[in-house]
Amino acid sequence: MHWSPKILQALANGLWLAAVATAAPAEAPTKTVVERQSTDRYVFAHFMIGIVTDRTSAADFDADMQGAKAVGIDAFALNFGPDTGSANYTQQLVYAYESAANNDMKVFLSFDFNDGQWPTTDAAAVGAKIAAFGSRDAQLKVDDKAFVSTFVGDALDVSAMRAAAGIDVYFAPNFNPGSGADFSALDGAFSWYGWPTDGSNNPPSSSSTYLPTYADNDYTAKLGGDKSKYVAPVSPWFFTHFQDTSSFAGKNWLFPADTLWFTRWNEILALGSRFVEIITWNDYGESHYISPLSSRHYDDGSSKWANDMPHSGWASIAAAYAAAYKSGATSVTAAHVAASGGDRIVYWYRPQPKGLDCTATDNVGEPPAGAAQVADSH
Repeated sequence: MHWSPKILQALANGLWLAAVATAAPAEAPTKTVVERQSTDRYVFAHFMIGIVTDRTSAADFDADMQGAKAVGIDAFALNFGPDTGSANYTQQLVYAYESAANNDMKVFLSFDFNDGQWPTTDAAAVGAKIAAFGSRDAQLKVDDKAFVSTFVGDALDVSAMRAAAGIDVYFAPNFNPGSGADFSALDGAFSWYGWPTDGSNNPPSSSSTYLPTYADNDYTAKLGGDKSKYVAPVSPWFFTHFQDTSSFAGKNWLFPADTLWFTRWNEILALGSRFVEIITWNDYGESHYISPLSSRHYDDGSSKWANDMPHSGWASIAAAYAAAYKSGATSVTAAHVAASGGDRIVYWYRPQPKGLDCTATDNVGEPPAGAAQVADSH
């Protein structure tokens, strides 16, 4: 089996007939990435705590930690909200931190402010949570500071958060460059724009297109041109198809991403930021997971499109790119492939053409926005 930069370049040139939804390696890598890290670069992966609230011990996280390490991921960004009557996120964080320590892995808190889960008006509560976890053994430290991130939350009082935390914090949140947030109060910043969009949660259009590289430029500009402070996103896909009666009503879109996993990783190598974050490890609802489907999780309704759709092939590709990225290379070489498990062929495809009419049997009743923008062949 052979998987090489030449094969990947053929894909980029449109010589490989494929589309995307299921990704499987013809031969799975069996080695851990062993190439020495010659830079201070970090590879993260976004991990959704909200769908693993039924886990009962640290051991339930072990397979995730071990699998991520094998890909070359240095730390999980633990996305979570405040505790509720039905979800004890704090307990899952305890398990995750314990498992990470047991598996020589790192983790960090990523506060989810979306839809008011964490209120931006309660910086004290955010700081208190950082204080509770920021000194644990598995906490990722960058420049001797506890690394912390977010999903949105632009209005958070950063100074008050730092005061409540009581420890040194390397704060790299997902604040929007156009929000008016004070980027001078941050240590870094994380972009969620990992796909071609219209600049919001909609597919691109002829009148509005915002590419991941546009976000790279906007974020680094807000950070004074310092790419060492930038957490660049990389993601293979984004498809979600929830019906209006679900708790995710209105999430019904598909961003064009047929060969994005390849092209975006090459952009990451050219960019040379200090941090890169894979979106995501386990968000099955948005279809950009690269973890095994066997990872224990709560079904949020996404089993309708995630079941029997393994994405482990994308993890296989990420392993070689992570090795190249950490070495400071601008392209994947045979040495990076060898360090990540050896030659293999990785393919991905959609199991149906984009024009197939499923309206009569589909539980949503209409195709996802952006469905017409994908291609049936490349």
